[in-house]
Amino acid sequence: MLRQLYNIVFTGGFTRVSNVHARLAEKFSVPAVDQLMLDGVIRPKNTSRAMCILTTACVPDTPIDLRDFQSGAKHALQHTLAHVFSPAMVDFAVNQSDEAVTADTYLQDTCTSRLHPKLIAFCANIAKKNEGLVTPGPIHELAIVDGEFNVDDDDNSEYVALTVACNLPYKNEPYEKEGNTVELEQRIVAASDAADSASGVTVEGPKQDDQASKATPGGGTPVDAATDATGKLFVFATFRSDAGGDLDWRLQDLRITGVKPLQQKA
Repeated sequence: MLRQLYNIVFTGGFTRVSNVHARLAEKFSVPAVDQLMLDGVIRPKNTSRAMCILTTACVPDTPIDLRDFQSGAKHALQHTLAHVFSPAMVDFAVNQSDEAVTADTYLQDTCTSRLHPKLIAFCANIAKKNEGLVTPGPIHELAIVDGEFNVDDDDNSEYVALTVACNLPYKNEPYEKEGNTVELEQRIVAASDAADSASGVTVEGPKQDDQASKATPGGGTPVDAATDATGKLFVFATFRSDAGGDLDWRLQDLRITGVKPLQQKA
């Protein structure tokens, strides 16, 4: 939190601090913050993280609507996971093909230049470790857990970043090289359509059992956490604003854990 305050003072002096404080008082009263936490919009691990989230939201001249951000982040992350684990992306990463695929194009457009090659390496490692073809289930709950206002070391541009956390069921099947590019493209489109459906699920908690909540970004049999799922993926993702200062969010960091090798599947 001290680093956050330092960055605000460094970039705008105490006038900016005063403006941020005024927006905090206006947008985030104690009852408003309590409701955000009760609704699962923010879930900081301590008071310092909570203040980082709130001050980050108040740095822009127009404060960030955290509920809108949560909804958009859930939608974007569902799409991203569908593409990262898609057969096309795994095949592309393993075989280092020069031919562009929809999944990789999507990731290039939505991720930072630093994150994109890391995702390709991640996909290749999944296949090499015999973790199989992973099919993520729907994201039911997602919460904002941290926030940051900083200055980019490369171009000295200001940016804000918000980190979200979620877990979701998944299943995995043996990986086989996919050779039909046209068929793969169709499967990616199907995965994206299913992700659109899943992203509209209301955040009500893990007991939700309506059919819409079981829509799977992969087209086909839904992943049911109680029966079909191999396990759970645990995901942390950081979205940052555009270098130009606009709130055109890009995925800056993505951490995925919980994928088990096929031989450990129950």
